Amino acid sequence: MNRANFDSQPSDLGVSIWHNITVVTDFFKRFNIPITNSGGFFGITELIRDFRTGKEVTLTSTPTGADVGAAFAAYLTQLAKYPTLNDGIFVPSPVPEDLYMPFGKFVTKYGLQAAVPTIFNYNPGVGDVLSNPTLEVIRYWGQ
Repeated sequence: MNRANFDSQPSDLGVSIWHNITVVTDFFKRFNIPITNSGGFFGITELIRDFRTGKEVTLTSTPTGADVGAAFAAYLTQLAKYPTLNDGIFVPSPVPEDLYMPFGKFVTKYGLQAAVPTIFNYNPGVGDVLSNPTLEVIRYWGQ
């Protein structure tokens, strides 16, 4: 990864998670790909950068497990308002503002900040998760 050119260079982060079973590890060996332990999926082992600017981001706090649990409980409370979303994307009519507002505003409105690092870590490549409509995040996360 070229840290100096975040705004213009692609970054190959490689495989972050895999099943530690023989068929998978043999696949990596077949191509001479080393497997290393990252020290924990949620551990911060490298610099955190803002990919828009390339500048280092200094974390001001790391949420506790209790904070993350409470944030996801609050998320589920909001999801309970829309039971048809659990069966697919059957959107209420009219569509409530909460579902089309940027997810970052939804996070602020309902105090879900402690859940954002986990949501980001499991981001399926949909870009800036906080700018996406809340409905798109719900589609991925569900209950």
